Amino acid sequence: MDTIIYFTLVIAFLLLFSWGVRLATLHGWFKVENIILLVMLALIYDNGILGFGKYIGEGELLESLNLARYWLHALITPLLVLFGWRSLVNADIEWAKTNVAKWGARGRTIRWAFQA
Repeated sequence: MDTIIYFTLVIAFLLLFSWGVRLATLHGWFKVENIILLVMLALIYDNGILGFGKYIGEGELLESLNLARYWLHALITPLLVLFGWRSLVNADIEWAKTNVAKWGARGRTIRWAFQA
């Protein structure tokens, strides 16, 4: 049952990722908002490995694939702070537009990425 859930999540994230790529193509690639595409790629990989793990079986290969999952969680997940901050700016929240909020989000992202 878990395998079905993981593969369903992979399909859902692939659809969201392709929609995000389309939007990035229309509105520009070099925007903080596009960081979510990296997070989606990590989630596609994560759920794909969880789904295929049953078929790969225990062993060195699955262990290395899971190590990559660990590092993706450690390095990519903190980027959600930047995405969240930018979403607040886009929602026209005044305090999010300040330099304190901008540098606070950047600092928190770097701190959490290196705490892994």
